[in-house]
Amino acid sequence: MRSINDDSPYEIAQVFKISRRIDINIFSNNSELQDYCESLANQTNLRTKKIIINHLMCIFENFILTEYKPLSVSLKSGKLFGLPYRYNSRKINGMSVKKVIEILEERGLITVYKGFRGLTKSRLTRIVANNTLINELNNIDLKSYEIGVHPLREVIILKDEDKKYIDYKETTQSRRLRREVGSINSYLKKHSITIDGKNVECSFRRIFNHGSFSKGGRIYANYQNIKKEDRRKLLINGEKTVELDYSGLHINMLYLKVTGDIYQDGDVYHVKGFEKYRKIFKIALQICFNAKNESSAIKAVRSHLIDLGLTDKICPKKLIRAFEKKHELVRHLFYTQIGLDLQYIDSQMALYILKEAKKRKVVALTIHDSFIASHNLEDWLIKKMNEASMKYLGGIVPIEAK
Repeated sequence: MRSINDDSPYEIAQVFKISRRIDINIFSNNSELQDYCESLANQTNLRTKKIIINHLMCIFENFILTEYKPLSVSLKSGKLFGLPYRYNSRKINGMSVKKVIEILEERGLITVYKGFRGLTKSRLTRIVANNTLINELNNIDLKSYEIGVHPLREVIILKDEDKKYIDYKETTQSRRLRREVGSINSYLKKHSITIDGKNVECSFRRIFNHGSFSKGGRIYANYQNIKKEDRRKLLINGEKTVELDYSGLHINMLYLKVTGDIYQDGDVYHVKGFEKYRKIFKIALQICFNAKNESSAIKAVRSHLIDLGLTDKICPKKLIRAFEKKHELVRHLFYTQIGLDLQYIDSQMALYILKEAKKRKVVALTIHDSFIASHNLEDWLIKKMNEASMKYLGGIVPIEAK
């Protein structure tokens, strides 16, 4: 196990910054991966081989799903990350995770970066797949989009303001939300969704925030991690697909709220003097929506610019001020943490479109503000996106092909 003094500060910072928290509810039935995990488990003298195999598969599936990004894990015994029982469908526990990590580290398959307690923030332990393990897993016929979720996974997830999973009492509302998502998931299982002949797992869940079922609520699925160029190869029931996107959805939602109409002066992200940084403005906009104040927004934008190596070219404060000036009519809604309210509305729009597809007995998939359907359903999809826009926003937000 490596400590924070074993490597350069830059290398350590990168490992801790780009890591993904392990998802203990993903699942695959891949026989090759199971055989590989069994072979590793059989090399130990542990009696609980079935438990070890389950934990090995969970870690390996996470590496494949995240394209081998470092994984953050807790090495404390007991419940992993202190998750409420409803969020642990695979019965993953900290003690077994610790054993599995020791097995993998002893065999030189992973590097472990020990967690630490800092002055302001503690960090969980990170595990990094070494080249030997990456080569072994790449030889297994399992693509990231084939990895689904455990059949017993909770599909209605609630997080607190620190983004930690929290439990909740069952109510008429929570049961209705679960039925809605479960019904769509069951429907999608009857259809063929593939890339290059491989099945794409499409199982939805909704994640609500700030301890409220009216904050956030966006619909998530593992296929949303597929790269844009690969999504173009997606087939639904053997047919080519089209992906349509609401253009500048959240900023236009604010304009509809304040002025009764969408933004009318061209591209919402095109700012004079910053023309080549359009993609950065898309990120900056979301930061402004979710920040508590301007200073925290500037700090978050600066962090993003550091990641891109652009701090010497762009001043984060000037960038934000330029964006405020462009959208002066709605700037009073910046730094109000309105982002989760906007997400709740766009999640309702997405749910409406998915339900309409089920009614028509066709398939629609969502990536928050964009939607995928068979290419011969493009006109129908545009119609339903416009209907959702009118129903929940009171106006039509522009749609464009991705």
